[in-house]
Amino acid sequence: GGNQEYGIRPGTHNVPAIVGFAKALEIANMYREKDSARIAALQKYFLHVLATDFPEVRINGGVKNRIPNNINICVDGLNSEFAVIQLDELGVACSAMTSCKSTSENARSYVVDALGKKCGTSSLRFTLGRKTSRADINFLAKKLRKVIDLQKLGK
Repeated sequence: GGNQEYGIRPGTHNVPAIVGFAKALEIANMYREKDSARIAALQKYFLHVLATDFPEVRINGGVKNRIPNNINICVDGLNSEFAVIQLDELGVACSAMTSCKSTSENARSYVVDALGKKCGTSSLRFTLGRKTSRADINFLAKKLRKVIDLQKLGK
């Protein structure tokens, strides 16, 4: 290594990784509009499921003006950190924090709190991706209902 790159990444450039990254960007750009439309439709479906089957759930952030792959919800009284563990055991991956928060910070989400909903410790964030399907959302809804009901019972 040396002092090139201002000491940030001294050494020989990883040309295969650079070329691979460029190809990944090319592929992502090729499917961007199609993927975005499909994921937006899934998000709309997920929001419909939440509105229909989960009267105790509130959506954090605007429903219309949001990126299509993200849904952050609030359930009053839910212990979101425990819910993440419970959902993980049931096969669902999610987060109790916003994506801009580090794990070294406390569990309260200042981003959600800033929305004025007082949901900093009772929110869950779900991310939809290229491989997410309606079946995944239906599976999630079933498991989310179980976790919310268990926590209401104090289990």
